[in-house]
Amino acid sequence: MGFAVGTPGEYDWISVAAKSAEEAWSRWCDHRGYAGCERIFNPEFVTRVAQWDGKHPDTICPADWLRAGLGHCCERCGYETHCESGARIVAGEVVCEECITFADRVAIDPEDAVEELANRIADEGEEDVRDDLIAKGEWPLVEGVWSRAVADAAEDAVA
Repeated sequence: MGFAVGTPGEYDWISVAAKSAEEAWSRWCDHRGYAGCERIFNPEFVTRVAQWDGKHPDTICPADWLRAGLGHCCERCGYETHCESGARIVAGEVVCEECITFADRVAIDPEDAVEELANRIADEGEEDVRDDLIAKGEWPLVEGVWSRAVADAAEDAVA
């Protein structure tokens, strides 16, 4: 069975395969070098993760943690993140809200990206937005949705 074990509120959790929560706790204690009274079982430190059943703990990747509703560190900046704070999985990589680029948004949810792009065009102007995307190196990745976003911005301006 798969478990995540660690200190609540901290990012010291590890994935553990064990027959029970108590065994998972014991393995985490071994990992941390705990002895004696530090090893008294605390169920708050153990989360059952059924999605990890049958997987070797070493094969559990950062994206698996987010898929399980747990946090992980952003693979771009290293900052602690969670789905509830805007973290997303982009091409299999955990990315915090601050590191997500517009091109990532296009890859994650093209419809939402077109809407966001249309809003930017309406607010900042087509030329300024295009120049910004080119400067950030994101233009090739949004070119395919650009004409739709420009049309949506024009439509919204008329409405």
